[in-house]
Amino acid sequence: MRPLPRALIGAVMLTAACTPAARRPSVLQAITVSDASAPIGRTQQQARVIVRRASIEVEVEEVPVAVERATQLAERFEGYVGNATTSEDKSALLRLRVPSARLSDALDSLAALGKVTGRSLSADDVTAQSVDLEARVASYRAARDKLQELLTRAATVADAVAAQAELARVQAELDSLEGRLRALQSSVALSEITVTLNRRLVLGPLGLVASGVAKVLGKLIIWR
Repeated sequence: MRPLPRALIGAVMLTAACTPAARRPSVLQAITVSDASAPIGRTQQQARVIVRRASIEVEVEEVPVAVERATQLAERFEGYVGNATTSEDKSALLRLRVPSARLSDALDSLAALGKVTGRSLSADDVTAQSVDLEARVASYRAARDKLQELLTRAATVADAVAAQAELARVQAELDSLEGRLRALQSSVALSEITVTLNRRLVLGPLGLVASGVAKVLGKLIIWR
């Protein structure tokens, strides 16, 4: 059996890294996109990968009760509460994750907790990032598979050790890329909602008088 040239190991990575993106196999054909029901082979416009986020601020009567209801809402929409912080029953901050397809319905349900004082919605197109990760993951997978094949054909201990070391490096990079890919898939599939709950202030007698005076002064100063 002829010895395995060590230079061939480096050539594997060079070949994979230099392969044009258009020729690399797709690993994101099954990625969750904004329209999860769209079939494989959809048009470029339908295949856009979108990450949606929202925030809502609500005044409520009782913060603990509202927190419990918000938690139940997340579960009802097949989501969950990522984290939550409260401040002496005066306010609370929650980060919910719900399926992107149900984001609007979840926001409407959260709005019913009290008086909405703020609401926003954003959509980020991460298609380019998806395509880049797709190409890099495919290249590293191909390089890993080739290195594994070369390792089994190594004729000397030195060649085997060199191939094993390069294989370990490639596998570590592949694991990192696949982790980023999974995180992106999660962000696309589950939208994040930042929920701010504030206890509604109840004015006492003096507060009501001061509020009334302020309204009168406002009308005297500003006509329209």
